[in-house]
Amino acid sequence: MPNEFEFLREFAASNTFSYPTAREQLRALWTAYCLHNDIDVDTRNYDNGISALWLEMTEDDGWQSIILFDVFMSRHLV
Repeated sequence: MPNEFEFLREFAASNTFSYPTAREQLRALWTAYCLHNDIDVDTRNYDNGISALWLEMTEDDGWQSIILFDVFMSRHLV
């Protein structure tokens, strides 16, 4: 069974996030992962994880920059 972060990466790589439902699912998974692992926003662990997820995104996923992606993903964590 893959660990939680590997599941997140696979989810990010295998989905299209131009639809709101998929975006919300990704954010929910990321939020749960951060809570399960005591990862706070704007820490090295958070930044490394969000960067790794960003690398799985494609141009069609709707986020124009990692900054916008980070703001979206951290909404329920700040």
